[in-house]
Amino acid sequence: MRETAWAIGLLGLVVAVALTASAAMLLEPVAHAAGVEHPRFATMEAGGDAAARHGRLAPIGLAVGTLLFVLLAALMGFAYRDADRLRFVAPWLIGALLVHVAFLVLIFWTYRGTMNDRAPAIVAAFPAPTAWFLFGLLPAKFLFIIIFLATFDRAYWRPQDEQRLHELCREGDAEP
Repeated sequence: MRETAWAIGLLGLVVAVALTASAAMLLEPVAHAAGVEHPRFATMEAGGDAAARHGRLAPIGLAVGTLLFVLLAALMGFAYRDADRLRFVAPWLIGALLVHVAFLVLIFWTYRGTMNDRAPAIVAAFPAPTAWFLFGLLPAKFLFIIIFLATFDRAYWRPQDEQRLHELCREGDAEP
């Protein structure tokens, strides 16, 4: 029963990501906000009203990004379906999730501040939104990796799993 609840929850998150991303595709383009034809690349337009063009998409992008991070944490938590193991790792997964969402919010917040030709703050030779991504969000991915590595033997490959593999190999006359 518990696995069914997990499966329904994970499926719900996947559907929520798909519906939220679809909402961005349903928005009508803003008239006269795309800028002018690029002098070198005919399929690209330069300039224009960035706030009008991206203002409606930014909250949807933030929602999609947040849902994807929640899905990542939920998929990792799915390995800990046993209540005792989940109780142990849940605070770590939630903490990593909150760090990721905080950096995502900072990226969107600082990007909104750069719309309509306002010069972005420069951090280590990068515009602030890019700096938050490179120096905050990307390194934060290691939190999930560290959680995975630190708990691998307790959740993903437990001693009873290894014992079961050896039993199956003995039944089939094969080596593990």
